Amino acid sequence: MKGSVQISKRTVILKEGEEFDGDLGLMLSKLGINPIIAGLRLCGTLEGGTVFAPSTLDINFEQFEGDLISYATGAFNLACNITWFTNQTMPTILAKASREAFAVALEAAVATADTMPHLVGRAHRGAMAVAGSLDSDALDDELAAMLGAAANAAASASAAVAESDSSAPCRGR
Repeated sequence: MKGSVQISKRTVILKEGEEFDGDLGLMLSKLGINPIIAGLRLCGTLEGGTVFAPSTLDINFEQFEGDLISYATGAFNLACNITWFTNQTMPTILAKASREAFAVALEAAVATADTMPHLVGRAHRGAMAVAGSLDSDALDDELAAMLGAAANAAASASAAVAESDSSAPCRGR
């Protein structure tokens, strides 16, 4: 039985990857459209006299990706630590150099716009420590008030710690 088919309207009845039932399969088969599953099942490989089993050739892609990321991170860290200048390492190397220069400037008490707040803070802490060791008669009112505020804050903090320690359950007693 021969005949002709006239297509009056294009219609998508199945998208790639979708599964279909028996009736649709029969209709597609009559039109000469047959589903196939293509693949390769590896039973082993021979390379240079060595036989590799399929389990050896199985690649865990998640672990492989993690290993690649780890190796790249290690290479970047090594390049930064040996000061290897590239477009990728320069920002990190310069940031590290800046931090180290700032630390040296603070230690050497070099007065710059960046170090002055830290140096003044350090001097203030030192002055307060010296003032705290003096007799209260040797202090002016402003300094005594500053020391009193600091003493009150320290007393409050130690009382809070003592209270939390006493309310904690005792173990081993």
